[in-house]
Amino acid sequence: MTGWRLVADVGGTHVRFARALADGHLADRAERDTAGYPAFGDALASYLEAVGGVASCSGASIAAAGPVGGDEIRLTN
Repeated sequence: MTGWRLVADVGGTHVRFARALADGHLADRAERDTAGYPAFGDALASYLEAVGGVASCSGASIAAAGPVGGDEIRLTN
């Protein structure tokens, strides 16, 4: 698979990941329980390991449910 972008939806209970393909389809959708990971980066690493890494990834879009303060986002639940 080439030319994909990472998309993530981060909530207080779950984080959802997928690879957005050039044709607009989402592939390799996955969900992780946030309680199982000390930080977002850990959940992301788990997802990337499961899908074979970041080869051909050209960008990312990450949404989070909560207010932004500096470099941090406080999840609302």
